[in-house]
Amino acid sequence: MAPPVPALTPEQKKELAAIAQRIVAPGKGILAADESTGSIAKRLSSVGAENTEENRRWYRQLLFTADKRVEPCIGGVILFHETMYQKADDGRPFPQVIRDKGALVGIKVDKGVVPLAGTNGETTTQGLDGLMERCAQYKKDGADFAKWRCVLKITAHTPTRLAVMENANVLARYASICQQNGIVPIVEPEILPDGDHDLKTCQYVTEKVLAAVYKALSDHHVYLEGTLLKPNMVTAGHACATKYSPEEIAMATVTALRRTVPPAVPGQSLRVPVASLAVTRCHPALRVRRRRRCPSAPLIAVPVSLCPHVPVSPCPRVPVSPCPRVPMSLCPHVPVSPCPHVPVSPCPCVPMSTCPHVPVSPCPCVPMSPCPHVPVSPCPHVPMFPCPHVPMSPCPHVPVSPCSRVPMSPCPRVPMSLCPHVPVSPCPCATPVSPG
Repeated sequence: MAPPVPALTPEQKKELAAIAQRIVAPGKGILAADESTGSIAKRLSSVGAENTEENRRWYRQLLFTADKRVEPCIGGVILFHETMYQKADDGRPFPQVIRDKGALVGIKVDKGVVPLAGTNGETTTQGLDGLMERCAQYKKDGADFAKWRCVLKITAHTPTRLAVMENANVLARYASICQQNGIVPIVEPEILPDGDHDLKTCQYVTEKVLAAVYKALSDHHVYLEGTLLKPNMVTAGHACATKYSPEEIAMATVTALRRTVPPAVPGQSLRVPVASLAVTRCHPALRVRRRRRCPSAPLIAVPVSLCPHVPVSPCPRVPVSPCPRVPMSLCPHVPVSPCPHVPVSPCPCVPMSTCPHVPVSPCPCVPMSPCPHVPVSPCPHVPMFPCPHVPMSPCPHVPVSPCSRVPMSPCPRVPMSLCPHVPVSPCPCATPVSPG
């Protein structure tokens, strides 16, 4: 098989990879503000507001003009077509307002789901017609990434192979068109939580769907380093009689991602409602942080660890395992240091140093010195002396001298002199000679 003709130039690949890495930078997530006109009506009606264009503009402006506390949290904002061309009260276009906050601008480019003929209520997503021209215009207007959503559902007979392959190829074609125009595609094959299926069934279907999607992306020569994935959480159906713990849900989700998502993908952004409290107590491997100080964003997403045994750092500014710059433990049971500058011990029995300048003891039975200037005893049975200026005894049976100027006896049976000017008797049976 001959290699394909390069779809992208090296410069295009570099730009796409840089955009993707910036969106999923450590501690940052995506603000989804791409509700359609019909979807946003529910938000406005909950506060008694009419669903008009001006009210929608005010609502989006409230999100985009929040104070500086949101800047470290938001890597990108997904917009609806209408919002892309609206302006703030000061006359700045919304894309400019977002860029001034340090975030990138995204755009929803699909045109909604439509029935898939010959299936039992399954759907595909429309919008490929004219997508090349629309992406070119969106890029000129300031968009750097896009989102496309395909929907599948689980029943006794669905999703069918036809629905899986159709939606996978639609996502791949969309991703290819976006990259041709310098836009990073967010691929979203969403499996709905409707129905009575159990957790294992959802995990199985999720793995099959993601495998089909990445096979299609490969067939369409999509540059994976310039893409992002927006997967669903692996959950049982709402009508399922069995209730699963957050730890079980997190483990199933991470396992599905590990089995199907290629390592070249820069990150996955999980769409989680801020109001949901369950996800804040999920397994440490997939801890989706609830942002308490940035209430303006209705949805957040953070990078997750690809290893179920490695907990995510409690600090949102510390990258997790998918980033090669993060010093991760060689053992999956060793917790990650809360500070990226603190080296992690390569052995799970050795506690981590609380200071990056304190070396870790090479033996798990030897406690670490509380001071970087105090050497650790090479023998686990020799206690450490609290003063760095007192040499340690080479034998565990010889007590350490209370004074740094008192030489230690070479024999464990010879008592040491309490004064540095009194010579020590060479034999324990001999009487010490008086200095007078």
